[in-house]
Amino acid sequence: MLGTYPLDAAGRRTATHCPDNHIIREYYDGGDRLLQRQVRQRREEAEQIISTTGFRYDAEFHLISACTPDSRVEFEYDADGQVIAETINGRRLEHRYDPLSGRPVAWQLDDVAVQFTHGVMGRMTHWQINDHPPLQFSHDALGRVIKPGCSTTMNTAACGR
Repeated sequence: MLGTYPLDAAGRRTATHCPDNHIIREYYDGGDRLLQRQVRQRREEAEQIISTTGFRYDAEFHLISACTPDSRVEFEYDADGQVIAETINGRRLEHRYDPLSGRPVAWQLDDVAVQFTHGVMGRMTHWQINDHPPLQFSHDALGRVIKPGCSTTMNTAACGR
């Protein structure tokens, strides 16, 4: 048996009924923003709430926080609406973007810095963590990665060896 997904009059999913008797209920505000998601367990004819996630938005309709009793994620945005920072249970993750393309180029969490380089077609060509040698990616004409590798330690053939 597959799950079912009832919709409200606005076409929004209001629940997911899973085969294992879990139900995920979703509640929206008048602006079509998800305000709350509840995971419930159906036992006999009653539903017991297992977890609840609450969502908050700013005046520009950006998601600014998602909270459960166990965790909290908060988002900060730049003037263009891109996420520039996430605070996850008190730990700040900062994002940087290429000013011309808008693609992500780096993020920083505590003492871990990750940098990305993209080619002219927008495909990732390098991925580097801190001062480690970068992973390098080559792509075929369809954009598929054909040669991931590290410049000093690893080369991978197209067959994955």
